[in-house]
Amino acid sequence: MPPKASLNERIAWHLEHARACGCREIPASILAELERRGITPPMRATLARPSSQA
Repeated sequence: MPPKASLNERIAWHLEHARACGCREIPASILAELERRGITPPMRATLARPSSQA
């Protein structure tokens, strides 16, 4: 994300990050703006977890 990102840049970054990574939640302020704009946030990507072997 660029320094001093605009709201539109922040929204774009968080949407793409949620699709690609899923390591964190989209901040509440961004979710509220998405709702205001009628945009459904994407499902978070699932992080691959190594299977435990006993």
